[in-house]
Amino acid sequence: MSSADNRAAANLVLLCIEHSYEVDEFSEKYPPELLLEWKRRQLAEYDEIQRAWPLNDAEAAEVAEVSFDAREVGLETAGAASVLAAARAVGLLVATARRQRELPRRQALAWKATRDRVRGSSVAWDENGERLYAEPSAVETNRHRAALIAALDEATAVVAPLADAVHAEMRAIAAVDLRLSRWCDWVDAAAHRVVEAAGHWPGSPPFEDDDIWENSLAELTRAVDALTAKWRRQEAVELPDREPHDATAPIEDDAQRALREHEELLELARPFARVDHRPYDSTLYERVSRATEFAALLPPVLSLLAVNLHATAGLAAAVARNADDATFRILLSRARQQRPLAASVFLCHALAKIAKKKERADLHGEADAATTAILMAQNWQDPQVWLENENYGRSLLGLTADVSSAEGTRATLEAALRNDQNLLSTMLTGCAEWIEQHDSRDMSMRLGVRRCYTELPSWFPTTAIYSEIRRQLPAVVPADEWRSERLGDELHMLAAQVLHLALA
Repeated sequence: MSSADNRAAANLVLLCIEHSYEVDEFSEKYPPELLLEWKRRQLAEYDEIQRAWPLNDAEAAEVAEVSFDAREVGLETAGAASVLAAARAVGLLVATARRQRELPRRQALAWKATRDRVRGSSVAWDENGERLYAEPSAVETNRHRAALIAALDEATAVVAPLADAVHAEMRAIAAVDLRLSRWCDWVDAAAHRVVEAAGHWPGSPPFEDDDIWENSLAELTRAVDALTAKWRRQEAVELPDREPHDATAPIEDDAQRALREHEELLELARPFARVDHRPYDSTLYERVSRATEFAALLPPVLSLLAVNLHATAGLAAAVARNADDATFRILLSRARQQRPLAASVFLCHALAKIAKKKERADLHGEADAATTAILMAQNWQDPQVWLENENYGRSLLGLTADVSSAEGTRATLEAALRNDQNLLSTMLTGCAEWIEQHDSRDMSMRLGVRRCYTELPSWFPTTAIYSEIRRQLPAVVPADEWRSERLGDELHMLAAQVLHLALA
C-alpha cells in the first residue's frame, strides 16, 4: 500500500487502545478479512443509530425546550465563566506577589550586609566569655528599617487590588452556586492572607524570610484548586479544620528542630571555651557530652563546622575544664563508654587537649592513652562499626594512623577486606571525604553534601580496594570527581574516583 492508501478512511477500523495493541502483536489471529468484517459491522451500527432518531431542527428545538431549564443553563454558564476568571485572578495574584517579594528581600539583604560589616569590625568578650558585638548606629539602622518598611508597603499596595479582584469573583461564584459558598470563603480568606503576608517580614533584625509568606501562597493555591475541583464535581481537598491563617505558621520538621535544639545547647557551652575561670557545670556537661551522639550524625562539612562532632566534643571538654581530678577521671571513664565509637574518641581526645591546655599533665596522659586504646581496640571487620561511624570513618582511621602507623592501619583494612569481600561498599563510603556543594552564582546557597575522593590517604588500602573494584564492579571505569558524577550511583561514583586516583 502507498502511504496515502494506508492512512485513508477506507483502511481505518476503530479499536480501543488495549485491543489495538493485541491486533498488532498477534496479527496472525486477526487476518484482514476479519478486520474488514468488523469495519462493516461498525458502519452498519452507525447507520442504524443515525436512523433511530430522525429529528429535524424544529423537532430538536422542541426536545431541548422541554428537556433543559434555560435559567439553569444560564447559571451554569455564568458559574463556569466566574470559576475560570477566579483561577486567572488567583494566578495573577500569586505571580505578582512573588515578583513583589523581591523588593523587601533586597532591602533586608542590604541591612544584613551593613550589620555584618559592623559586627565583624571588632571581636570582644565580657569577663564571663560571652561574645560582645558592635552594632550599626541608630542612623544606619533606622535608614534600613525605613527602606524595608517602604518596600513592604509598596508590595502590599500592588497585591491588594488583585486580592480584591479575587474577592469579587468569589462573590459571583457563590451567587450562582450556593454549594460552593464555603469554598469561595476559603479562597477569599486565603487571598487576603497573602496581602497580610506581603506586608510582613520576620524578626528583628529581619534578615531571613520565614515560612509565613510561602505558606500563604501555598494555602491560596490549595484553596482555589479545591474550589475548581468541587465545581467540576470531582474529588477535592476538604475544607481545613482551622482558619487558613493558622496554616501559615512556620513549620519545622523533626530534623530542623533537632539541629536547632543542638545549636541552642552548644550556645550555652560556648562561654566555657572563651574563658578559663568558669566552674565545672555537671548538668551542662552531661547534656553536651550526650549530644555527641547526635553530632556524629552530622557530616563534617563547612556549614556545620560550629556544631559538628569535633565542635560538640570540644565544648563538652571546655565545660569540664575546671572539674577536680577525681571528677575529671570519672568523666574520662564515661567518655570511653560513649557510643558510637566516633563520639567516644572525639570526646576523649578533646578531654586530653583541655587537660594539656590547663597543664594537668597526669590527666592529659590518661586521656591521651584512653584515646589510643579505644582506637587500637576497634574491629574494622565488623560492618556495624562502619555503619555507626559512616560520617567519621575517614577521621577515625586518620587518628588511628597517627597513634600507630599508616602501614599498620592499612594492613588492618587489607586483612578485613580479605576476610570479607562484602566490606568493599562499606569501606568505600566510610573512607570517603565529605564535600559541600554551593550555587556558583550565590555561594551562600547550599545545594547539598556528598561523599567523594579527591586524594587517597597513606593509610588507605589502595591495592586491595583497586583489585576488589575490578573484580566486583568490572563495568566501572576510572573517572575524576567531576566526570564520575554522571554515574548517578554513589558506590560506582566513589569506585571510579578511587580507580582514577590509584592510576594517577
